[in-house]
Amino acid sequence: MGKGGQAWYLDLVAGMLIFIIGLVAYYHANINISHDDIEGYGDLLRNADSIEAMLMTPGYPDGWNASTVEQIGVVDDHRLRPENWARFSGISYNQSKSIFGTPYDFAAFVEEINGTVANVSGACAVGYPSVIVGCQNIDMGMVSYKSLARKERYAFHDGRVVKLTVYLWR
Repeated sequence: MGKGGQAWYLDLVAGMLIFIIGLVAYYHANINISHDDIEGYGDLLRNADSIEAMLMTPGYPDGWNASTVEQIGVVDDHRLRPENWARFSGISYNQSKSIFGTPYDFAAFVEEINGTVANVSGACAVGYPSVIVGCQNIDMGMVSYKSLARKERYAFHDGRVVKLTVYLWR
């Protein structure tokens, strides 16, 4: 009877050891995934900041169009330039992503202070095609994303303050 109890005790210790090693490995893997997600989100935020900053310029070269644009910009001296917004809306989505230098999907729109999307020169929003549905409010529930960043800056348009809003997601 003495040897049977000892075997049971060794099985219990071995089982507990395997369980603890498995638990540590599980938490270590989850911490690494979270760390990777945080780094990925930081990159997403940097890209969103860069796009927003670029849009807050008049663009380059002056009087740019879809075939000459090197930098997309829609604001000059804190005023939204409707002609640049119209040019921006005329550039293909993939070309815009390439000019912005981002691998992420994006949507940009001009928003009134009350939260409604403004129609500027016939274009309410520019970017990811399935997000842009007429001039209704942008519904990010229509896309699947792992991380989402929203950036907004203010400008003047027709004597009122508007928000230039950019969503970026992966």
